[in-house]
Amino acid sequence: MPFIARLCWGLIHSLLIAAPLWAQAGLPLDPVALHQHYPPGAIQTVEMADQALADVGRVRSAIEAQYITAEHACYPKFFTTACLEQVSERRRSDLESVRSVEVQANSFKRQARVTERDQALVAQSLTQEAELKKRIEQQAKKSAAAADSVEPSEAERQAELKKRADNILAYEKKQRELQQRLQERENRMKTVK
Repeated sequence: MPFIARLCWGLIHSLLIAAPLWAQAGLPLDPVALHQHYPPGAIQTVEMADQALADVGRVRSAIEAQYITAEHACYPKFFTTACLEQVSERRRSDLESVRSVEVQANSFKRQARVTERDQALVAQSLTQEAELKKRIEQQAKKSAAAADSVEPSEAERQAELKKRADNILAYEKKQRELQQRLQERENRMKTVK
C-alpha cells in the first residue's frame, strides 16, 4: 500500500475513533458548529481559549480527513477537475471558518499575557519604589545618627571656641615675644658695632 494511501486511511481511522469522543463532548466535527460554539467575544478565559484551540485542532483534522476522502471520491468521476475544485473550495472555506475561532483564541491569550506582564511590571515598580523609600529612610536615619554623634553640644562648642581663642592669644603672645627678642638682638648688634 503506498504511503499516501496509508496516511489517508490512518487519518480516516483516527477521525472515526475521535468522532465518538468529540460527539460525547457535545461538539460535532463541523466548522460551522465550532464557529457557533465560539462566537466572537465568547472566549473569556485562558482555559476557554486553550479548549477552543484544542477544538480547532480536532475540527481541522476532521476537515483534512473529509478532504482526503472527498478527493479520492472525485477520481472515478468523469468531471474530476471540477469535483476536485469543489472539494478544495469546501476545504478552504471550512478552514477559513475554523481560522476565525483560532485567531480569536490566540488574540485572547496574547491579550491575557500582555495584561499579566503589565500587572507584573506594576507590581515590580511598586516593590522597587517601596525598597527605594526604605533605603532613603534608612540613609536619613544613619545620617541623623551620624550628625548627632559628630555634632557637639553647645557647651562643647563653647569650650572649643574658648580653646581656639586661648591658642590664638598664646600664639600672638609668642609672636610678640619673638619680635621683642629679635628687636633686642638687633639693638645689641648695633651697640657692639
